Amino acid sequence: MKHSLPSQIPADIDSLKKIGLRSWLESCYWPVSDEQFFGMLDVLWKVYDHLYERLDEKGRDLVLADTDFIGYLAQRLHAVAVRQECTKRGIKVLVDAKAKEFYETVNPSFGQRYRLLLKQMQNPWLFRLRSVAKEVRFNDHLPVAKRVFGFLSDRDHWSLGSYSGLKSDYMEKYPIYLAHPYWQSLVSGMSWKQGDALPEDMRESIERFFKELSNALMEFLGVRPDLSDFFPVWMQRLRDLEAIYQHIRRIRRPPKTVLLAEVVHPMHKVICLALKKEGTEIIGFHHGNDMGNVNSKLFGYVQACHLNLYACPTRESADLHARKYRLCGIHPMNAVEFISVDTLRYKSLLDTFSSKSPPPRIDTVMVMGFPMNAIRYPYSSGDFFLLQLDLELRILRVLKEHVYRFLYKLHP
Repeated sequence: MKHSLPSQIPADIDSLKKIGLRSWLESCYWPVSDEQFFGMLDVLWKVYDHLYERLDEKGRDLVLADTDFIGYLAQRLHAVAVRQECTKRGIKVLVDAKAKEFYETVNPSFGQRYRLLLKQMQNPWLFRLRSVAKEVRFNDHLPVAKRVFGFLSDRDHWSLGSYSGLKSDYMEKYPIYLAHPYWQSLVSGMSWKQGDALPEDMRESIERFFKELSNALMEFLGVRPDLSDFFPVWMQRLRDLEAIYQHIRRIRRPPKTVLLAEVVHPMHKVICLALKKEGTEIIGFHHGNDMGNVNSKLFGYVQACHLNLYACPTRESADLHARKYRLCGIHPMNAVEFISVDTLRYKSLLDTFSSKSPPPRIDTVMVMGFPMNAIRYPYSSGDFFLLQLDLELRILRVLKEHVYRFLYKLHP
């Protein structure tokens, strides 16, 4: 049965409410396929590769620290493609608050992100107190004498980021004392003056990036998007990152090693890239939630290029991530070794739950909701709220037909 196209589509959940859920379900439609979206991302990262190759070492570190900006830009390009396809078909795109930043002029505050992070930061002394508490708690694998000595004098090895079971298992094999600084305490007292200007050749390279991207998208989409409002925004972000980068490089006694959880956090990335220049070895730890991902190219840019070693639970996992890393266009310029912690943590969990018998009857099922924002996530098929909402409602309908009681939990 052939369905007619809708006269309008919602770009976010608030727009969907205005259309009405029942009306939207009758003609659920989204004009940009996974194939087109992932193809557009390939274009974006290829142009990014060209930019990275042109820059000097510091410039490369800055744009690598801010792959978050490239992810944001991808959302604008998705919006461009949506409007292009809808214009061809005479469909109106309804845009409300959650999608506005992607479909209209970029919010200038996005360029102030790093300044706002520091402005909103709590008292640095609170983070120092937390660091002390973490050092007492997470060095308990060491003898008391070594813990006391480490607390008083040893700052050669850092743990950065939240608790990680994989990182904890790794530490069981190495009797070293770990300091636990927060990025908030590392950047306290810094001055933004260091980032007031970027070299002219870097400015020209950024301008060229946007021109190349516009030309490449004209060829791919058949439309030349106006990206002029993104140039000053990225320049501001890069200037601020340079100030943070230079501040970290002036640390009088950089650590020999950093064990890094939350490897994608932009503040962690810029800190670690600056420390690498001072000879610090950066060891990142696998996050543990990438099952089902179909777009593996992003892994290297976002999670690995700023590291020396990437630690995985098993040898098989390390080999898999090494293969994924080689899909990244700039991997030849950033050597990363993929190692195995050989942990039994996950096998123990599997054995524990496998030994428990399921209940004889299941009456209630909980459906976990997808984030109701306007972001199209770039990792897996159909990672977009409208597509996921359609799937969730179909599942709930089937459960209801089979007389299950169901619960729907909003994300998170």
